[in-house]
Amino acid sequence: MKRKLRILYVGFNFPPNKIGGVSIYTNNLMNELVSRGHQVSYFYSEKQTLGIKPKLNKFTLESIEYYQLINSPLMYPPVLNSIRDDYTNPILKRIFKILLKNVRPDIVHFQDFFGNTTEMIHAAIADNAVVITTLHNYYPMCPTFNLFDRKANAICNRKDCNSGCLAKIIPKNVIVQKIAQKYPLLILGIVEKLANQGFKTAFLFKSNMKNWKNLFYLRDFHYRKALNAVHINLAVSERVKQLYQNILKIDSNKIKMNHIGSRAAEFIHREPATKSKSVITFIFLGRLIAKKGFINLLEAFKSVDQNKARLYVYAALDRDWRGLKAELEVNYNIKFKGSYQYEQLNEIFKDADVGVVTPIWEDNLPQILFEMQSAGLPIIGARIGGVPDMIRDGHNGLLFRHDSVPDLKKCLQKIIDSPQLIDKFRRNVKPVKTMKEHAREIESLYYSYLKSA
Repeated sequence: MKRKLRILYVGFNFPPNKIGGVSIYTNNLMNELVSRGHQVSYFYSEKQTLGIKPKLNKFTLESIEYYQLINSPLMYPPVLNSIRDDYTNPILKRIFKILLKNVRPDIVHFQDFFGNTTEMIHAAIADNAVVITTLHNYYPMCPTFNLFDRKANAICNRKDCNSGCLAKIIPKNVIVQKIAQKYPLLILGIVEKLANQGFKTAFLFKSNMKNWKNLFYLRDFHYRKALNAVHINLAVSERVKQLYQNILKIDSNKIKMNHIGSRAAEFIHREPATKSKSVITFIFLGRLIAKKGFINLLEAFKSVDQNKARLYVYAALDRDWRGLKAELEVNYNIKFKGSYQYEQLNEIFKDADVGVVTPIWEDNLPQILFEMQSAGLPIIGARIGGVPDMIRDGHNGLLFRHDSVPDLKKCLQKIIDSPQLIDKFRRNVKPVKTMKEHAREIESLYYSYLKSA
């Protein structure tokens, strides 16, 4: 009989109280491993109050030991941190080493890098733990997490950075330059706000990038060194794996692809095959922000026959979208359904024929793919990020070029013209990996690396 493990997870915030894919996933995984008899702990930074030194607060909830770092030296939001803080912070290192001594984990599994340093990885290795990371986002390669240039609404490849990139924000004023080197995201945020309000900001900056390149070079160096030192990095999609290998130069024997599990697979009902319909219902769920590509979907949908298709949009609406809602619903067969709760997905998917997932950034592995496929929905998806991992073009859905409205329109039109494709695609939608299955998979991975350590 295999011995029970002491597992320490490292994240950023408190999973049960925070929304977000990484937090929800980590919480679900921890609960599954507790149910399998393992001793699970979770370290995270959260609260910050003035005048109090960093303090480690321990509490237990549902058999999981939580170690909450109050007043972490790494602040939230990230604009208040130095780039240097990503790889070295003596206070955080000392606190984490004390935690390792108290917990004595067999496994240390990093789920998030923000709020933590690469020194913590090295400390866990020195403590003789098996150290594993899950690469949910691009933070080790990009301080903005997304490899996405918000100014250009385009992917940032870090080789041809345009004026929206952090590395080109070089203040002329020496004092401001020193502040910017310590708090680059803060300066970026100020500049973007000024620019969005019509102010010209070019006069504030100069083109010499030497100091900034040095900062990002050091950041890359430390993340590369740390990630190549762990036992294994788990990339959540093939594209994530490819980007970490190409950009950060992670060794091929130190990274593997591992799709995470989804709770959706356990409670979302698989809908039966659809009957022939005269109107096809397309469905979009998510935030209406630039990188999600909803604008492209809107433009593509407006050009198809509105008597043969409808679009349901489940998303919270800001003031601008509330102003457009009435006009769009009057002129097109579009219904804005508002925000939704996770528990409503079964009811939502009953009305849908085809899901549409339209990111214009390297979306790691959109959780909505798991949710839609758990219901057996065919998906029209952008050929970018982790989306092609789940969709085989012409087999269980359709893929389109992520930045092409005409290509997206072709996919919509193909379904409208050939509605029999819906049932064909439905039959080819495979069951999604459950959290229980995924937990067993991760548990097996832990044992294999313990055996070889």
